[in-house]
Amino acid sequence: MTAKRQLAAIMFTDITGYSAMMEADEEYARRIRKQHRTVFKEAHARHDGNILQYYGDGTLSIFNSAAAAVECAVDMQIEFRKEPEVPLRIGIHTGDISYDDEGAYGDGLNIAARIEKLSLPGSVYISAKVFDDIKNHRWLTAASLGFFQLRNIHRDFEIYAVTCKGMEFPSDEEIDAYPEHIRDDYQAQLESDEQGHKRKGVATALAFFFGMWGVHRFYLGQRKWGFFWLLSAFIALMITIEGGPDFPPIAIFPILGFLDFILLLAMPRAEFERKYNKVGEKESRSTRKSRRKEKKAAIAARKREKTSTRSRYRPRHQPAPAPVRAAPARNPALSEGISLYKQKNYYDAIEAFKRAIELDVREKAAYFNMACCQAILHNPEDAYHNLAKAVEFGFSDYDRIGNHEALSDLRERDDFDSFVENGYRVVEQLPEPKEDLIENLQKFNPDILEQIESLGELMEKGELTRAEFDEQKKHILGHE
Repeated sequence: MTAKRQLAAIMFTDITGYSAMMEADEEYARRIRKQHRTVFKEAHARHDGNILQYYGDGTLSIFNSAAAAVECAVDMQIEFRKEPEVPLRIGIHTGDISYDDEGAYGDGLNIAARIEKLSLPGSVYISAKVFDDIKNHRWLTAASLGFFQLRNIHRDFEIYAVTCKGMEFPSDEEIDAYPEHIRDDYQAQLESDEQGHKRKGVATALAFFFGMWGVHRFYLGQRKWGFFWLLSAFIALMITIEGGPDFPPIAIFPILGFLDFILLLAMPRAEFERKYNKVGEKESRSTRKSRRKEKKAAIAARKREKTSTRSRYRPRHQPAPAPVRAAPARNPALSEGISLYKQKNYYDAIEAFKRAIELDVREKAAYFNMACCQAILHNPEDAYHNLAKAVEFGFSDYDRIGNHEALSDLRERDDFDSFVENGYRVVEQLPEPKEDLIENLQKFNPDILEQIESLGELMEKGELTRAEFDEQKKHILGHE
């Protein structure tokens, strides 16, 4: 057979502790393996997967799309939670793969295998390339675990864990325990940017335009060198003006600035990050944790120091704020919702925030965070409603509303400024009545919604595929 080469979503799986199972109870281990093979084949048939190899307790398969591969992985993990439970690890990467009768090989294959080795039983880990393909998916969600140095792979990889309902997700302690983990997660990366992360492009531009005065040295954090450069250039300028030597001393500094510009331009980005941002240096776990705490404390202090000047997101006719009450005990559902939000599990986060509101109907933080989730999920009406509720119950950090990344799409809507001008209140507009409105209301069957919701629950449990859900929904709605 001639070797085939293609770009594919590559899936590696492995049963955790299978050898120990065989030693402890061979019959039980055989049941586990049989369950694994049966579910594996059925799931791949539903999602058009191509099984290339079975090897021991592991598998290698490929898919034509990343979404199909992750959907298949989620379906399998849900099935494997049933008795006998199969502790399976799954890793997925998109890349080139070559295969024939003798085996498969390629860089993409190696990366997928390394990702699978990192994953937890019951979880699905994916590469950043796979995440880019599924980030706009209707129901697949994932959260970044940070950057990892994979064995025999000569660059850093950002790894994500799928956060759909029922999927295992590692704790911060488990992430820190990975010896391959070399950077903080994406949020910590953003905090690092806020704390003065140097950018190569900015430093290069400063060296080109203002290099003779050493401005780029200040930007790169070399203040002593920058002051010395600036003072020397000023003295050279004075000597040149006074009519010093035939060769004007000030002419040296544009040359030095241009040389720095060339060096920065030619410097590899990895070397720039290592030299000026200290990225990639080996740190102990305690050092990394201390650095995270310092960053969080600095960010919190900076937020407290913000002035209360009027922003364009402060309503002109601000409603009277709700009276300040004594701080109640921490709402457990609110804490759960915030944790789920950080994992980018927005649907479950919304449910947690709803429970928080049931415990305290005036919980403004729950309304605000729920508005953020709904804005991310492109539900502007619900986002407006909960943002209005948050302000009604005393939320007054209007700068946060104007700058929070989760609300960026909402702020770009044409009606957002009107919403702000109206004191963060939604003006309801009645729809145009239809000629057959009464007739349609008479025909409406209230059981239809319950039937569709039941189908959705079956699909979440893995008892229905997406295709079966769509077909039965059409049947209920009478669209066949």
